[in-house]
Amino acid sequence: MKKILLAFVFVAVSVMAQSAPSVSLSVPKGWMEDVAKARAKAALQGKFVLMAFSGSDWCGWCIRMENEVFSQDDFVNKASKKFVLVMLDNPRDKSKLSELAASQNQEMARQYRIGGYPSVVITDSKGKAVAWHNGYRKGGPKAFLERLDELIADVKLPTFVLGANQMEGDDLGPLFIYRVGECTGELEIDDSLEISRRAVKSLNAKDCDMGAIRTTLGKMADELNALIAGAGGNPSTHLRAVDELFKQYAKEAKLPKEELLETQIRFFFRLSKGFQTPDLRKAAETKLAVLKRQTKNAEDYVASEELRLLPAGMPLDGICSWAVPKKLAVAVSEGQLSEKGFRSVQAEVLKTARKVQGAKGSVANAATMLAACETAADAKKFLPKLDAAVASCERLSTTGLGNFFYSASEKTDAKIRILEGHVDLLKAIAAQIGNKAAAVVNARIAAIETTAKSVGRNRQADHKL
Repeated sequence: MKKILLAFVFVAVSVMAQSAPSVSLSVPKGWMEDVAKARAKAALQGKFVLMAFSGSDWCGWCIRMENEVFSQDDFVNKASKKFVLVMLDNPRDKSKLSELAASQNQEMARQYRIGGYPSVVITDSKGKAVAWHNGYRKGGPKAFLERLDELIADVKLPTFVLGANQMEGDDLGPLFIYRVGECTGELEIDDSLEISRRAVKSLNAKDCDMGAIRTTLGKMADELNALIAGAGGNPSTHLRAVDELFKQYAKEAKLPKEELLETQIRFFFRLSKGFQTPDLRKAAETKLAVLKRQTKNAEDYVASEELRLLPAGMPLDGICSWAVPKKLAVAVSEGQLSEKGFRSVQAEVLKTARKVQGAKGSVANAATMLAACETAADAKKFLPKLDAAVASCERLSTTGLGNFFYSASEKTDAKIRILEGHVDLLKAIAAQIGNKAAAVVNARIAAIETTAKSVGRNRQADHKL
């Protein structure tokens, strides 16, 4: 009997030793260990990534740093305001590591040429190293927080404005939505929801004072550079100057009021996500709130900006894509609409396109939240938000325009396209999140695939008829 019990204990211990923990045992509370997720979070929040390289079971100075600094709530709470914290441990006992850490940590050490422990590397959200610190530092959280401030004192703050701190006037062109070349015109939209400006009649560069526009953009760049650099004290002063330059730009580029508001809302939304310091963020958020009260379309503009924050590798193909109803396409191509009727339909197309683009942004936002989940409970909380956002896309993608409606077959095709896109998006998310959260997502994938097969079979039957 004793032999049987001992054999059982031995097997149990062996199994425990062979199974890797879901998160490495040496990762302190408030830290991450997935570098890809940390970079995505840093991009979303406008922060740096702080990677701490440690040897938790053999490096005495590493153990002191963790006990005195990295595991202290005071350090984690304050450092997290500027950094996404990532612990990359390289212990001798590899059973302490998760599967991810076992395959990732040594590669990161090679990539950043870590020659001694403990080491800290600060990067931007794309993984570019901007500062290093080597060795133990005495003094606890306060001393090390001061050291981190020293390291990033001369580093450009991460920003979503242009991906760089210093700007020139011509570089600001891409920030002004719907610009084509050097001039602006009427809004149009193609089947892939790419919105752009097209010349109204013969509008071209001669119809805009491009010299004045370039001068305006140059001045705006100067104000933004002063704002980000913290020159001149009160950021509101520079934001007011930027606001006046926006109005000047709108006048010289013949920008209608609503389109000026859209451009400003998108612009200040990016600034509010890019600034790290509280006074700059608050100033940008205050300005954004004022602008949003001036148009009923504000949430659509903000939602579509969320598309830029979607983590890399997450497809939105098929979800919230939009096409003109075939009957409408035929009516337009055969000239069946009067000029007044055509303009009315075009306005409806643009209105619908804005709504669909906004819904697409909501999908991106929900996908980003789901991709940050680690536990099954979190996944169950955020998965319905993504389902609801996709359902909104489906409603918009199958709603008629004016007197033109989608046929039953067009609606079915849209349904299949959206189901397939939903599955692809969820698979990409499941590949990036913790095992328990992934199990919840995979169950949803299986349910959607079953629905897609059923809709596909019905579609084939309709074709045979």
